[in-house]
Amino acid sequence: MALSKAEKNRRKTKDGRKCADVFKADNDTIIHADCTTKPSPDGKMTEEEWCEVDPAEGGTPNWGFCEPNLDYDKVRMKVKALMEEEIPEIRKIKDEEEKLIPVGLKILETYEKTFKK
Repeated sequence: MALSKAEKNRRKTKDGRKCADVFKADNDTIIHADCTTKPSPDGKMTEEEWCEVDPAEGGTPNWGFCEPNLDYDKVRMKVKALMEEEIPEIRKIKDEEEKLIPVGLKILETYEKTFKK
């Protein structure tokens, strides 16, 4: 059975339960369709996202803090930037290595002439 796009994008709590499609936070007039940073049901104001758990998931409490919502484009851009930062250092190491190859070959040649008679 194929999952709908909405089902694939559905957020989960840190303990792996699916968030409800929509929910209302206590004393809130807004119906949330995604995790919220409103004060959590335990009264804490942590700025950490939370959601009401889908009733089909069960478990207690009936809410949980949400897994981070990954933005894969941002992740790819960050990795690319980090790799680009390392390119000059990699080139420098490669240049130093290329300078040492002839030295190593000369040492090997001397060793062979001296000890492989």
